[in-house]
Amino acid sequence: MIAFCPAVLVLTRCYPAQNSVRVARVLGLAGSGWVCLGIYGLVSQGLAGSGWVMLGLAGSGWVYMAWCVMVLLGLASYIWLGVSGSCWVWLDLAGSGWVWLGLAGSGWVWLGLAGSGWVWLGRLGLAESRWVSLGTAWSQGLTETGWDSLSLAGSR
Repeated sequence: MIAFCPAVLVLTRCYPAQNSVRVARVLGLAGSGWVCLGIYGLVSQGLAGSGWVMLGLAGSGWVYMAWCVMVLLGLASYIWLGVSGSCWVWLDLAGSGWVWLGLAGSGWVWLGLAGSGWVWLGRLGLAESRWVSLGTAWSQGLTETGWDSLSLAGSR
């Protein structure tokens, strides 16, 4: 799956080898798209200045963002990215520790990564409008050992 994450190359060039990507996992969205998150360091520190986010949407385009590019552009607080005119992404990177990803009109994904230690994933139109809630035990794995692959299948 790393082959689908070209931003790894960008991040490798922006940071020294010893600060290489610690985590690179894929969240499958039931065949309708995918989200690849790569973060070096701890998620508990928030996403500001510690990784990159790559969002791929099947048939509607893709966008990737490296923190080194954000630093060059002086975007320390937030960034708005349009995706092929039909999807959009809004990232709050002002140290609050959460990311909100809007995925077209058919659904959305919201990840809470604040100090409270939990993650909530929701996607309308995915698995018949069902959602997945992950508790503190799993989020401890986020802050200490990093992401594991998570597949949101119809049986969830």
